[in-house]
Amino acid sequence: MRMIDCPVCGGVRGAKRHVGAGTILGVILTGLVMFGLFGFIWLPLQAFFVAVIWGVVVALYPVRCIVCGAKEAKDKERTKENVKCFALLFGFLVLMVVMVCLKGNI
Repeated sequence: MRMIDCPVCGGVRGAKRHVGAGTILGVILTGLVMFGLFGFIWLPLQAFFVAVIWGVVVALYPVRCIVCGAKEAKDKERTKENVKCFALLFGFLVLMVVMVCLKGNI
């Protein structure tokens, strides 16, 4: 478990990311859009891309104190981690656009 220095509680506490109903709805909608683009033929690949895309997105969620729910303060290391995650997400989105463009050629 990750530990953060909570700015509200004033102590070192455990931290977690909160995944709620909006995230679940986003995963379902992303899966439906991917299914609409590719149909049944690419279903395992679609599931993989949805899992990777949302794995990266959830990794970008800020960690929260498990006691009060306050977000941790931003630091340079966290910002570098976010840039890497955004770059990975952008790479997957470019790959998805290429796959949509190639869909008619296969």
